[in-house]
Amino acid sequence: MKTAALCLGTAIVAAALGWLGTTVYWHLRIQGAIRTLDRRATPGETALADDVLVSAGCRSLPCLIDAIDPVREQPWLWKRIYDTASLASSTGPMDTIGDERTIPSLDLLQSLCDNPGNTPARRREQSARMHAWWKSDGFLFHHWWNVWSSRCGS
Repeated sequence: MKTAALCLGTAIVAAALGWLGTTVYWHLRIQGAIRTLDRRATPGETALADDVLVSAGCRSLPCLIDAIDPVREQPWLWKRIYDTASLASSTGPMDTIGDERTIPSLDLLQSLCDNPGNTPARRREQSARMHAWWKSDGFLFHHWWNVWSSRCGS
């Protein structure tokens, strides 16, 4: 009985460490990619950073939304949020983009992406809308505990 309990405890600790390690790994990669894209980077650096965000998939959404800075114009960021959410929701059984639950969110994200704020007041308003959307409907696109999948919407 002690051996079984020890094996079970070891398995639980190993799983928890694996989950934690994966979470930290992706967080650091995503933050590095966002920092690279947010500054003037070489085309090679930009391509590598974009590849990281594409690979991360929906795991990058929380960091992307946190990176919104209403003081600065960041059209690349709004586009990446929309593209990531679209991809996360397009992995259903029929490989369609969205369903009855995600289509309104995708429409909102598309409108925010198509109409980037060109004044600080407009960017603040869009940032507030994005954060409100994330709090209310972000779970449809990413589950915080699901670090092993880049497409939580599937």
